[in-house]
Amino acid sequence: MMAISKKRTREGAPEKASIATKKKKPDNKTTHNKRFNKVSKDKPLKRLKTDKPKAVILTSKEAHAKSKTLRNERRQKDRSHYDATIEMKKIWEDLRRQNLPKDQREQLCRKVMSLVQGKERDFAFAHDTTRIFQTISKHASQSIRTELFNSLKDSVLEMVKSTYSVFFVRSLLRRGTKDEKTFIIEKLMANARKLIGHKLAGPVVEFAYNEYANAEQRLCFAKQFYGPSFTLFAQGNQSLVQMFEAKPEKKPFILKHMKETLEGLIEKEALKFTFVHNLFYEYLKYSNDTDRQVMAESLQEHIAHIAHTREGARVAMFVVWYSSAKGRKLIVKQLKPYIEKLMVEEYGHMLLFAIFDAVDDTKLVAKLIVSEVKERLDDLVKDKWGRHIVLYLLTPRQPQHVNKEIRQLLALGDDNPFSKKDVELRRKELREEISPAAISYAADNLDTLLADNKLKVLLFVILTHAAGSKDHLVRSIAALYNQPYTEKSIGHPLNDKSLRFTIRKLLQSENTVVQIFTDAIKPSIWRSYMQSENGCHFISIMINGSKDEAKRSLIAEISKHKAIISEGSQSSELLALLT
Repeated sequence: MMAISKKRTREGAPEKASIATKKKKPDNKTTHNKRFNKVSKDKPLKRLKTDKPKAVILTSKEAHAKSKTLRNERRQKDRSHYDATIEMKKIWEDLRRQNLPKDQREQLCRKVMSLVQGKERDFAFAHDTTRIFQTISKHASQSIRTELFNSLKDSVLEMVKSTYSVFFVRSLLRRGTKDEKTFIIEKLMANARKLIGHKLAGPVVEFAYNEYANAEQRLCFAKQFYGPSFTLFAQGNQSLVQMFEAKPEKKPFILKHMKETLEGLIEKEALKFTFVHNLFYEYLKYSNDTDRQVMAESLQEHIAHIAHTREGARVAMFVVWYSSAKGRKLIVKQLKPYIEKLMVEEYGHMLLFAIFDAVDDTKLVAKLIVSEVKERLDDLVKDKWGRHIVLYLLTPRQPQHVNKEIRQLLALGDDNPFSKKDVELRRKELREEISPAAISYAADNLDTLLADNKLKVLLFVILTHAAGSKDHLVRSIAALYNQPYTEKSIGHPLNDKSLRFTIRKLLQSENTVVQIFTDAIKPSIWRSYMQSENGCHFISIMINGSKDEAKRSLIAEISKHKAIISEGSQSSELLALLT
C-alpha cells in the first residue's frame, strides 16, 4: 500500500494528502550525513577500519590435531565415563585380534567388566562401547557373558529401540544360552504389537520370530493380534483353528479385531515381516468372501512386496483370487518389473500359478508374464523353480509336477466369485501361447535336455502336451536313432530308460511320429536293432504305432532281415508281428 504523507503550511494548517513518491538515490558524489540529516556533496563517506585478525591457514595435519583436541575436550565435558571409555577402547584393540591367546583374551574381558561394573547400562547405549560388549558376547567365557547379560536383561526393550545397542541384542540372540534366548524372545513376543511398528525393533522381532522362536512363543506373539475374545476364552496353548472349533460364536469378534489391527499395518514398514504375512494369511483363510474382497482391495498395491515368503505368497494368491477383473489387471501390471525374480523364487512362483488359474484376460497375462517366460526360457529351464513355471503352463496341476500341498492350496481359489471363463479354455489359451517357444527351445537344445533326467521330464511334457506341430523336434530326436546299436553302445538313445519310455508314449500317441522315425532310420540300421532285445522292442512299438500303408511297408522292410532276429521275449513279440 502506498504511503500517504501530510504536509503543514507555515500557519500550521495541513495541506491536502499527497501520495509520497520514492526518493531517488543520491549520486555517487553525494553522501548522507546521518548525524545532522544533511546531504554533503563535498565530503565522501569513509569506511570504518575494522581490526579483524587475519585467518590463519593450517595444514591438514595441524587441522586434524586441533579437531581431535577440541573433540576430546568436548567429550570430557559431556561424558562422565570418558576415562573408562578411553581405557576400554585401548583394551578392545587387543581384544578383537584373532590370534590373541585364549587366556589373555579372558583377562582382557575381565578387565573390561571391572571398568563397567555398575554402569553397564550407560555403556550399552553408546555408539562405541556397545561394540565392545558385542565382542565380549562373542569371545568371553560363559561366566562373563552371563554376568553381562544379567546386568542388562531388564533393559532389553529399551536397547532394541536404540540405534546402537540393537546390534548387541542381536548378538545375544545368536550367542546366548538357551535360557537367555528364551528370556529375550519372551520379552519381544509379549511386546510385539508395540515393537512391530518401530523401525529398529521391528526387524529384531522378525529375526527372533523366524530364527529362534518355537511354536509356543510364536503363538504368544499371535495372541496379541487375536483380540480380547481370544485371550479370555482360549484354554492353554489353543491355536486359532482350535478356538474356532471349540467356540465358533467367537469367530466374528476375533476376525473383526484382526481386521482392524491388520488394516493399520498395511501402509507401514511392518508389512514386509514374515509374522505379519502369517497373520494376514490366517485372516484371509478363515474370513468370508466379502471380508476377503475388502482386504484384497487394500493389499493390491503391496502384493509384489509380500510374495517372497511362504505365508506372504499365500496372501498374495488370496489377493489375486478375490480381486475384481479391474483389480487383477492392476496387479498383473504392477508385477511386471518383478516377474523375472518371482519366476525363480521358491514361494513367489506360486503367485504366478494363481494368476494363470484365475485371471480371465489371458491376452494380458500372455503379454506381460508369458512373454517374460519365453524370453528367459533357457534360464528358467535350468532353474529348479523356474522349470515349474514352464511345466505348469503346459500341464497345470499335474501331480507329477505339482505336489499335493500346493494343489490343495490352489484349489482354495477355484470358487472365487470373479473368474468367469471356462477353466479348460483358459488353460488351452495359455498352453498355445507358450508351446511354440517351448518346442523350438527343445529342438535347439536337445542335447542339454537329454543330459539331465530332470530336463528329460520337461522334454516328455513338451512332446506330449505342447500345442502345434512338433515335427521339427521329432526329426531331431529321430536323427539320434539313425546309428548302429549294440547293448554296449555309449550315448545311444535305446540305452536310455527314461528316453525309451518317452519315445514309446510318443510313438503310441501319434501316427505321424512313426512315419518320421521310419524315414529317418536307414534300412541298414534295422539289422543292428534286430540283434538286441531293446532294438526288437523298439521295432515292435514302431509297428504297433503305424497304420495301413506305413505299417505294411515297415513290416516288409523288417521281414528282409528276419533271419538275424535275436532270441528273447521281445524277439518273440516282433516275430509274431511279422507273421
